[in-house]
Amino acid sequence: MMETPRPTPPLLPRPRMALRLGFAGRRDLSADDEARLGRALDRVLGSLGRRLAALVPVAAESDASIAPGILHCYDPDQPPLLRLVTGLCEGADTAAVLALERLQIGPAIAAAAWPRPGGLETELAAVLPWDLEGYRASRYGWFQAEFDRQAAACRYLIELDGSDDRSEPDTVLAAARRAKGYRAQSALLLRQADLLLAAADPRLPGKAGGTLETLRAALAMGLPVIFIDIGDAAIRLMSPDADLDSVLALPPPPDADLDRDLDRLVERIIAAPHLAATGPDTAPGAAGLALLQTFFSAAEPPAPDRQGRGDRWRLGAWAAVQRRLERAEQVAVRGASAASDDPVAAAFDESTSPYHGWHERARLLARHYRGLDRGGLVLGYGLAVLAVLLATLGLVLFGAAGAALTALPRAPGQLLLLLACGQFAAAWFIVDHRQRADRGHWRALAAGYQDLAERLRALYYLPLAGSFQPPAALPAASHAGCRGAVDWLSGALARAVSPTVFARPEMRRGWDGAPLQVHLVRSHPRLTLAVVRDHWVRGELIEAVRQTRLLRRLEGFAARGARRFGRVLVAIVALELLIIAWTLAGTMPAAVAPRVQLAAPWLLVLAAVLPAAVAALHGLRGESQGRALAEHAEQRQRALAGEAVDPATGSSEPTGGHWQALSALLARSDTGDTDLGAWSLDALLASERVARDCQRGSTG
Repeated sequence: MMETPRPTPPLLPRPRMALRLGFAGRRDLSADDEARLGRALDRVLGSLGRRLAALVPVAAESDASIAPGILHCYDPDQPPLLRLVTGLCEGADTAAVLALERLQIGPAIAAAAWPRPGGLETELAAVLPWDLEGYRASRYGWFQAEFDRQAAACRYLIELDGSDDRSEPDTVLAAARRAKGYRAQSALLLRQADLLLAAADPRLPGKAGGTLETLRAALAMGLPVIFIDIGDAAIRLMSPDADLDSVLALPPPPDADLDRDLDRLVERIIAAPHLAATGPDTAPGAAGLALLQTFFSAAEPPAPDRQGRGDRWRLGAWAAVQRRLERAEQVAVRGASAASDDPVAAAFDESTSPYHGWHERARLLARHYRGLDRGGLVLGYGLAVLAVLLATLGLVLFGAAGAALTALPRAPGQLLLLLACGQFAAAWFIVDHRQRADRGHWRALAAGYQDLAERLRALYYLPLAGSFQPPAALPAASHAGCRGAVDWLSGALARAVSPTVFARPEMRRGWDGAPLQVHLVRSHPRLTLAVVRDHWVRGELIEAVRQTRLLRRLEGFAARGARRFGRVLVAIVALELLIIAWTLAGTMPAAVAPRVQLAAPWLLVLAAVLPAAVAALHGLRGESQGRALAEHAEQRQRALAGEAVDPATGSSEPTGGHWQALSALLARSDTGDTDLGAWSLDALLASERVARDCQRGSTG
C-alpha cells in the first residue's frame, strides 16, 4: 500500500518592505520659511524614496555591503511603502504632507526597481492628542478645511484620550492637561516610526510635546533623526548617540556626504548590511542568515517522519527528560480572578493578532532546536557512560585481550566484536553530534528563535497601547550569532503590520458640517491595562513558574544522581580496599575466596563506570545551565508579581511588581475633577516596562 505523502506546511507570509517616517515640526512659519522647508523636504523625501525603491532582491547580488538573502525575505508581490506619520498640524506638518504628495522617484528608477504597476507607494497617517473634532477646533480657522482634507487622506488616525481644556481664564490644571496630551501625541508618534524627520528652529525655546522635546525623546529611544533647521534649511543627520547642541555647532554636511548618509540609513533599516557573512558556516552572521532562511522555509521544523534517525533520537531523548521532570499539577496564581473584570478584555484572543502566525513559527522553531541541542547533550553523556561500560566489560570478560585475538573461540570473539562496535557507535555519535550542532548553529538558533518569539508575543499587546516597536534586544549574549538577525526580523515584521488593521471607518462631521469619512484607531487605556495585566502578565507569570519548576528539577535530578552515584562509588572503592587488604593479610577463608574472585571483576566494572556517570551528570548540570536559567525565570517572577512564586506549589499572591503597578494605574485612571487625561501615555509606558522585563527574563 502506497503511503500518502505528508502535505507540505504552508509558507508564512513575508513582510512588506516599509519605511516609516515620523514627522515633528514647528507650527508657525513665514512664507519664506515654508518655501525653504518645502525644498529641503523634497530633497530628503526624494532621496529616501529613491533608495527605498532601489532596494530590490537583485541588489543583494550586486551590492557587497548588503547581506545576501536579506532582501529576499520581503514579500515579492508588494511594492515598497514609504509612510509619513504627522501630528496633522499647520506649518511644517502640512509642508511635509505636501512634499509627500509631490514625491516622485523618476520613471526610470521606478521601472527598474519595481516592474509591476505602482512603483513606490506612499501613505499618510497621523496621531491626534484628543478627539478629532476637538483637535480641529484648536487649529487656526483658515487651516480647518485643509485639516479635513489631510484627515480624509490618512490611511489611519490614532485618536488619543487627551483633554483640550480651554477654560476661561486658563488654569494650571488646564495647561497641564494640554501638555500631557501633546506629550502623549509625541510619544505615540515615535512608536510608529523608524526614524524621525524634524523641522525646527533650535534657537527658540521648546514646548511640551514640541519638536525639540520629541527630537530628544527619539534619540533616547535609539531612533535616528534627520533635522532641518528652519532658519537656513540646513539638513543634518543625527545618530542616536549624538548630542543636538554638538551637531548644530558643526557646519552642515556637503550634499554628496548627505546623500551617501541617507542611503546608508535606509540600507541599515531595510537591508541590515551588518549581517553580511564571508563564509558559509563559521563567519560572523552565518547563524543569523540561517535563522532567516529557516524562518520562512516550509520544511522547518521538519515533521518526525522527515527527520533523520539521529535527530529523532535527540528530540525523543529531550522529550523523555521533560516528561520525567514535569508534573501534571496546574500552575495557579492566587490573588486575582481568572477572568478580567472588563468583558471585552476577558474576550481578548491572542490568535487574532496579525503577529500570531509568525510568533507560533518562532516558538516551534525554538522548541525544535532546543530539543536537538539538549537531547543530543543527554544522549552524548549517556553514550559516554555506555562506552566506558562496554570497554570495561571487554577487559573483564577477556582479560588483557592482548592474548592473540585469533586464539579466542568463535562465540567470545563475536561478543568482543559487538562490544567494540558499540564503543565505536557511541564515540561516533558523540563526535558527530558536536560537529552537527556547531555546523547547524543549534544552540544559537534555539536562543535566537526564543528571543524572537518573546518579542513577537509582546507585539500582541503593545499595539493596543499604540506602539508598533518591538522590545529592545536582550542584554545577554547567549545568541550573539543571531542577535542582528533577530533585531532586523522583529523590526521588519513590526513595520510590515500597518496600524490600519486596527482602524475602523467612521463618519464624522467636517468643518463645514459635511460628512467626513476617516479611519480611526481609538485609544482605550483602561482596556489596554486590563488586557496587559490579566492576559500578558498572568500568562508570563504562569510560564515563568513552569520554567522555574522544570529547570530546578533538572538541576536537582542531576545533582541528586551525582551524589548517589558518588556515594556508591566510595562504597565500592572501600570494598575493593578491604578485599585487597584481606587478601594480603592471608586471613580470607577458603570458602569465601572463590566468591571474592568472582565479584572482583564486576566491582572493577562499577569502579570504572560510576566515575563516568558522575562526570556526565555534572557535565549535564553545567551545559544545561539549569541553575542560571532558573534564576532568570525567578527574576521574571519577581518583576511580574513582586515576589518569587513558590516553585514547589506553583502559586503566588501577586502583591507587587507589574501586577500591582497595573492595578494601581487602573484605579487611578479616573480621578474626577483633577484627572489630567491622556492615560494612553501611562498605559504605553506601563506596557513597555512589562515588555522590557519579560524580554530580559526570558529563559528558553
